[in-house]
Amino acid sequence: MKNTKNTKNRVIAIITTAVVTASIATTVCITCSALTNSKASTPDTVKTSASEHIDHTDGMPTPFTECKTIEEAQRISGIKFAVPEYSQSTILAYKGMIEIQIAKDEIHTIAIRKSAAEGDNTGLFGDYQLKKINIGDCEVTLKTENGKIYAAYFTAEDGTISIGCDEEFKLSEVKAMLQQLIDEGTKAKEDYTSASTGMPNPFIECNTLEEAAKIAQVNIKLPEYSQCTIYAVKNSFVEVQYPLNETSNITIRKSAGEEDISGVYDGKEMQLHSTDGVDVNVRLKDGKFISAYFTGDDGTYSITCDEPLEANEIIAIVDSIVSVNS
Repeated sequence: MKNTKNTKNRVIAIITTAVVTASIATTVCITCSALTNSKASTPDTVKTSASEHIDHTDGMPTPFTECKTIEEAQRISGIKFAVPEYSQSTILAYKGMIEIQIAKDEIHTIAIRKSAAEGDNTGLFGDYQLKKINIGDCEVTLKTENGKIYAAYFTAEDGTISIGCDEEFKLSEVKAMLQQLIDEGTKAKEDYTSASTGMPNPFIECNTLEEAAKIAQVNIKLPEYSQCTIYAVKNSFVEVQYPLNETSNITIRKSAGEEDISGVYDGKEMQLHSTDGVDVNVRLKDGKFISAYFTGDDGTYSITCDEPLEANEIIAIVDSIVSVNS
């Protein structure tokens, strides 16, 4: 832990405080999530300097849930967060916040956060000096101590994004990391806008495929899925979502046209061939299949998933669709 003896152990903590008032008593619950290294002091021996705010759970549960994918974290938190694909990371989430932990080096950890609320969400509390810089069109607040940067945050259109570390950042590192996050957010917004073009009406949830087909004006047959959610966009397409596993859904769309309606328009394009010889157009990103679509006699089907699919999984889905339409 950092003190006058030059020992550093900076902890990034988040405090969630809920006050519940009853007729007899008031209960205050403080839940903390902390990043620390393996040599951190135990809660009984923690000391707090004027420049550090350290919180410990003392057996209280953390509000964060560890997630396998960013999509799972987005469902738990209720917010969208476009981030680069880090080779190794830990993804955490709770309502209103996502945190991604990546290694800065062999010892130190960087916490990347996005919260729905505006304002400082770094979890670093204490007597830090605040300094403003601009990265592109974004005004970024640096949290510094003795001229050293330990965290930075900025407000985006839909919340606050921050980075923090238990070791100082170089200014060049801050600028590079935040610029990358800004670029990912911009790209995600552009992709969403592109995918939404031509779909002015909202999705309408339907009870049956027949109901959805009438709204979308599309002929559609699919295998019977034990659990699924059905949507329709008027005079456009039908969308069916069903679970692949506990955390990911497969989404199948059908339109009367021949164009790709998957909503995924980046990645490398190539073709696979189904068991029945159907040409299946697929998109790959970092060597993983992220979408597929194929055109039949009366329209186009597309397939996407919250997590990358294997080639044999895509072919199995295509074969099942072709089979019920034969």
